[in-house]
Amino acid sequence: MDRILEEKLKISLNKSVYHHKTFNDQMMNKTIERLSTNKTSSNRKPLFLASFVSIVLFCMLSLSQHINSPTIGVNEFSNKETSNMSGNISDEDSVNYLFITDVEESRYSILLNINKKTDQVTYTNIPLNVKIENKTFKLNTKEEINNALGIEIHTIYEVTPEKLGEYIESINGVKVKNPFAFDYNGDYFPKGVISLKYQDQVINYLTMRYQDPDGDVGRNERIFTLYKELFKEKEFFLTVFDVASLSETDEQLITSNEYKAIELSYEGNIIDGQFIEEISHQELEKLKQFFSET
Repeated sequence: MDRILEEKLKISLNKSVYHHKTFNDQMMNKTIERLSTNKTSSNRKPLFLASFVSIVLFCMLSLSQHINSPTIGVNEFSNKETSNMSGNISDEDSVNYLFITDVEESRYSILLNINKKTDQVTYTNIPLNVKIENKTFKLNTKEEINNALGIEIHTIYEVTPEKLGEYIESINGVKVKNPFAFDYNGDYFPKGVISLKYQDQVINYLTMRYQDPDGDVGRNERIFTLYKELFKEKEFFLTVFDVASLSETDEQLITSNEYKAIELSYEGNIIDGQFIEEISHQELEKLKQFFSET
């Protein structure tokens, strides 16, 4: 075989893939040997080899151009999705966050609106299962909340009392105002300003509800009282929620001292073994009034 053609063929075959196998030195040599011993007429060998080399080079060039070209299809979609998900929250005047705390067999969800125009933070509790005009919805995701309540959620943060307790212990405690004295699982919590220092202590403070005169509502208020103290610390977002950096909206939440509670009325019923809370059209409009992103 012509030495120049042989070298070109080696270069073309190097790291090429055929039937999901990558050409190595042994495979390249065997291929070249078979071409060299081919019993076709001598005057057709150069033409055959030249054609073969041209085809291989063309394929390799096309593959290289495809690899170096801008990504399309799935990758392009993923990049767009990432861009949209991160968004530019600093350009928005009103933003809704949802903070979910998984407490024992239930969960506490607080809907929180940060309004840059009014410099106000508004919040309310929302149930996990809600009934609206004979239709039942689960409020787990941004899409479900938007479909059911007609409001946009920018970010959902989810955490457990264990995670909160771990963080609080790492910062040597946090002070909260306890509305009444109670004893739970060996921990005593007096009325007034108390210091929560240890993980187990935090868990007990957040999970007790049967001794609370207001039941779940009272427990939820204690959870939010703790959140308000933790919101004052940048490290809380960076550590517990693994936020890479804080937006202007986050900074406003950190520096805010005024929280406005919106009380909504729900009618609770057990349907098919699930506790579902029904909201009236009037209460739903009230919710939209305070939490629409305008």
